[in-house]
Amino acid sequence: MRDDELAEVEAQLRGLIEEMGLPWVLDAVDRSITEGVSEERVLRRRRTPQHDHEPPVYETVVGSEREFRAASRSETLVITTRPMTARERVEQFLIALRRILLELPDIEGHTLALLSDSDAERRTPVETVAFHPVDADHARREPAHDLARPDPERREYLRRVLDNLAAEVRG
Repeated sequence: MRDDELAEVEAQLRGLIEEMGLPWVLDAVDRSITEGVSEERVLRRRRTPQHDHEPPVYETVVGSEREFRAASRSETLVITTRPMTARERVEQFLIALRRILLELPDIEGHTLALLSDSDAERRTPVETVAFHPVDADHARREPAHDLARPDPERREYLRRVLDNLAAEVRG
């Protein structure tokens, strides 16, 4: 996909999540996008300064030489961040949707199964699991989110749609 197509897909996914009433998901994805992508780089001193007022010159080591050797005085491991590409931003939205639409209902189902199996006769049966945003500000503004587990056919359809979209984005 071209960058303009990816921007359109990102806007549509953003709108979809907003329509679902999940602004806290948008906040989490936006935080991730703002943080960028961490990358490790090994810098090797290429030239030692001739005079005290000159800074040393470094080059980035790539490929098989990327391994950091702590004993080497001329190399330094640095962790940098770079902005996400349009493709990586869309992938973040797809990951969030997969977690909300597919993984959380799975967790709910497994949790309900565990709770109904153990000591069921000694307590009131558990019928649902509610998910609350972690952020205290959101918890005050928004109600808990009950995720109705869709039937297996619908879940498989959602899985295929997300998989196909992810494959299209990856190119």
